[in-house]
Amino acid sequence: MLYGRPQEQERVRALLDATRDRRSGALLVVGEPGAGKSALLDEARAEAGGMAALEARGVESESRLPYASLYQLLRPALGALERVPRAQAAALESALGLREDAAPDLYRVPLAVLTLLAEVAEEGPLLCIVDDAQWIDHDSEQALVFAARRLHAEGVAMLFAAREGEFQPGVLPELRLRPLDVVAVRELLADRSGTAVTEDVARRVAAATGGNALAVAELASLLTPAQLAAREPLPSPLPLSTGVERLFAERVRALAPSRRTSSASTRLRCVSGTRSSGPRSTEPRRFRPGGPPTRRWPRYCTKRERLTATRGTGRRRRSGTTRRWRESSSRRRGGRGRGMPLPPPPGHGSARASCRHRRRNEDAGWLRPRPTPG
Repeated sequence: MLYGRPQEQERVRALLDATRDRRSGALLVVGEPGAGKSALLDEARAEAGGMAALEARGVESESRLPYASLYQLLRPALGALERVPRAQAAALESALGLREDAAPDLYRVPLAVLTLLAEVAEEGPLLCIVDDAQWIDHDSEQALVFAARRLHAEGVAMLFAAREGEFQPGVLPELRLRPLDVVAVRELLADRSGTAVTEDVARRVAAATGGNALAVAELASLLTPAQLAAREPLPSPLPLSTGVERLFAERVRALAPSRRTSSASTRLRCVSGTRSSGPRSTEPRRFRPGGPPTRRWPRYCTKRERLTATRGTGRRRRSGTTRRWRESSSRRRGGRGRGMPLPPPPGHGSARASCRHRRRNEDAGWLRPRPTPG
């Protein structure tokens, strides 16, 4: 049973009802890992009573094998190839490795898939389910999307499920799975644990997991009935199951090395409620150009000096140019006090005003060397 998905179930049910009335359609279910895409497809399979079904599931290790997923989907229907035009049937057989021939025609193969599905649907409504579509091979993807966009009145329903943004975004009608709300989280926890769950506990679990259906379902077996009923405090951080760790670890490995500690691992820490245990970033903080002057960083500091920082500690330090100028200025003033501010570089907006300020100082004798006491 699905929780928190009444609108999504209604849309899938409407697609199946239209297919029974000989109207074809396609739908792409998208969502993050663990959002419940496969569970929604299982619900559609249960709703499609009396309909023929063809199913395929993408596997990452087979994503480079041409037409591997297409063969998995069409294998039960290959007996209807004799009703497909001979040129199309020959192209499809060559693509699936059923005959020794030259390279298959890249246009006739998708056309043969469309014709074959229509011939199978002549016997009754047909449901095609492709789960984990982000991992099907490119050739199968092109052929299936070609057929899905050209179905009209054959009585064929095609359901795809993929991770968001990883399978033909914007091409097929999409059904986006949102995070579960507090009510759905509470019902799911109660169903999986077999005990009453308080609203406060459901709210904290929903906030810690981000409404991820898989993470909520796994937590139901990791928390005690006393914790779910708020008689005992929840552990901090909430425990993570092996399935959730493996699910998000796959996304971390798929990222570039420079982003593994900033993007996907941050998402994993948000689900688990833990802090980062990795090394601190050694990149210096950057000041906003044109910020207000402070005692530590006055207005006369240049951009290079503002960007100078001590690695790993976040403590700022002035550049050697500023330090040497202050020391020489202090010596010119006889060692008393801190030197004059460093004038802005050439081309700075206040260079002209600084020159006038320097001339006034020279007239007053501030920058002239003082005689050494006898």
